[in-house]
Amino acid sequence: SEMLSGISHDLRTPLTRMKLQLAFIKDKEISSKMSLDIDDMEQMRLKVFQILKDLGFQNITMANNGKEALDALIETKNKEKFDLLISDWNMPIVSGIDLLREVKHNPQYYDLPFIMMTTESEKDKVIDAISLGINNYIYKPVTARDLKQKISQVIEFD
Repeated sequence: SEMLSGISHDLRTPLTRMKLQLAFIKDKEISSKMSLDIDDMEQMRLKVFQILKDLGFQNITMANNGKEALDALIETKNKEKFDLLISDWNMPIVSGIDLLREVKHNPQYYDLPFIMMTTESEKDKVIDAISLGINNYIYKPVTARDLKQKISQVIEFD
């Protein structure tokens, strides 16, 4: 509190701190970052895509399920690497938790920031995701404000 005495009270509110974090992100060349947006529901994929665009991401790959996401990771492994992966939990073919397991057990991708989107009823499953190395998670319905905050907590900048 003593250290903050010279700072206006507004800077101490969580929302203002979040705005400062997001401003910091925009200043750190986020446009060069690559993200992978995975959801079997097109409406959710497009919502996340728009939030990422609003944040300044320009290189966004979308996938319908975990298998498409793994294919995208393999395609890029010898080129540019993804900087962020945002995945739904419940998807056909390869689920979000199976995708997480694959990513975190692969030495090439284990440090890739992974955010899982899940529903309220799956709170107990989050413990499984944490044990597998999830970097962050967000409950649906996802809001732009919440997702931006979660992203700002996992992406590192030089």
